Amino acid sequence: MMYQESLPQKDPAQKVTLLGMLLNLVLIFAKLWGGIAGHSTALVADAIHSVSDLFSDLLVLWGLKIGEKGPDTNHHFGHGKIETVATMGMGIIVIATGIGIGVEAASKIRTEAQFQPGVIVLVIALISLITKEVLYHYTKITGERLQRPVLISNAWHHRSDALSSLTVLVGAIGARIDPSWSFLDSYAAILVSLLIIKSGVSIFIEATKDIVDTAPDPALCREFENIARKTPGVIEVHDIKIRRSGRFLLVYIEIGVKPDLPVRDASRLAGELEENIRRLVHGPIEVSVNVRPARSFEFAC
Repeated sequence: MMYQESLPQKDPAQKVTLLGMLLNLVLIFAKLWGGIAGHSTALVADAIHSVSDLFSDLLVLWGLKIGEKGPDTNHHFGHGKIETVATMGMGIIVIATGIGIGVEAASKIRTEAQFQPGVIVLVIALISLITKEVLYHYTKITGERLQRPVLISNAWHHRSDALSSLTVLVGAIGARIDPSWSFLDSYAAILVSLLIIKSGVSIFIEATKDIVDTAPDPALCREFENIARKTPGVIEVHDIKIRRSGRFLLVYIEIGVKPDLPVRDASRLAGELEENIRRLVHGPIEVSVNVRPARSFEFAC
C-alpha cells in the first residue's frame, strides 16, 4: 500500500490541532475564572467542555501520528484504523462530559440559589463563541483538504463548543435582563450538556461505521463501475467492494476480460483501471483489481 512512513515535521493536520490545543488552554482558564467571578454555572460547565476538547486534541495528535504508519509484521493493511479508534475515543469523552455537566447543572437547580451572571460572563462567552467558530471552519477545511476524518470529527467538536458558548451567552443575557430569570443560567447548562451528548453520539456512530467496514456513498461505487466499464478491454464488472481505513479508501474490483487475453495485456489493463480510479478520488486510495475470464455475471454493489 502507498502509505507514508511518517508525518512531515510541519504537517498541516498537526499545526491546526496544536493551535486548537493552545486556544483551548486559554479558554479553559478564562471560562473558569469568568464563571466563578461572574456567578455562572453554565460558563463553568462550558470550561469543563473545553477540557474535553483538550483531551480530544491529544487523541487526534496520537491518531495522526500512529494512523499514518505503513504496514508492518502485525498490521498488513497499515494503521489507518488507529485514526478511527481515536475518533471513537473522542466520542466517548464528549458523551461522558455532557452527562457530567447535565447532572451537575440539574443538582444546582434543586439545591443552590441562583445568581445573576456578571458582565464578564457575556464577554468571555462571546469571545469563546467567535474563537471556536473560526477554529471549527479552519479545522474542517483542513480536514477535508487532507482527507483526515479524525480532523473533521474534531472540527465538529469545536462547533459543539461554539454552540455551548452561544447557549451560555443567551442564558446570561436573559438573566441580565431580568434577575428573576437567573435560573436560565442553569437551564442553559443543561441544554449545553444535551448539545455535547448529541455531538459525542454522532462522532461515535460515524467512527463505528468505519470499524465495521460500512461502504461509502453508493454513488461512489457506481462511479467506479462506470470507469471500469469504459476502460477498453473490460467486458464485465463482476464485483466492487469499498471500505475505509482511517483516511485511506480501499477498493477491490473484479473484472472480466477475453478468455484468451495474454497475461501481460491483462496486467496492463488492470494497471490502467487502477490509475483511472485513483484519478477520480482526491485523497489516499489503494486499488486492487482482480482479472478473470469474462462470463455472464450480474453486477451487484
